[in-house]
Amino acid sequence: MRVAAGVLLIILSVFYVVGGVGLFLGGAVVSGAGSLGKMAAEQAAKDGKEMPAETKAAMAELEKKGSGMGGMLLAYGGLMLLTAGIGIAGAVSLFQSKRQKLIFASGGMVAICLVVGLISGGFGIGTILSGVTAVLTFLAGKSIGAPAAA
Repeated sequence: MRVAAGVLLIILSVFYVVGGVGLFLGGAVVSGAGSLGKMAAEQAAKDGKEMPAETKAAMAELEKKGSGMGGMLLAYGGLMLLTAGIGIAGAVSLFQSKRQKLIFASGGMVAICLVVGLISGGFGIGTILSGVTAVLTFLAGKSIGAPAAA
């Protein structure tokens, strides 16, 4: 069970790295798009032109929505990257049958990503893999501290 949980943690960590980098970069782009309106207004002022009121209103709305959504994407991407790092460390600990608290921490981080993923993205193969990995990690971590059966 320890080897299976460790392998699943490594596979899930690879998925979390790819998804985390994508969300992190996507959040940066969305946050940057919010400041696009200010840059366009400054450029129009330099050229001596005035932006229409409709365009100013649209840019202000984009800035307001972009900063909030970009921040959420950055936070979730950071959580996924952190979980990937702790997951790999937990997998190594499972293979060595040591550091029970780190194994529980990695299972907990996977469970947190599972809950956030269910809230934000819905149900899919990634959530199933996360759930199975979290349960196996907790069970394997519990078996490390248990004495051997006679």
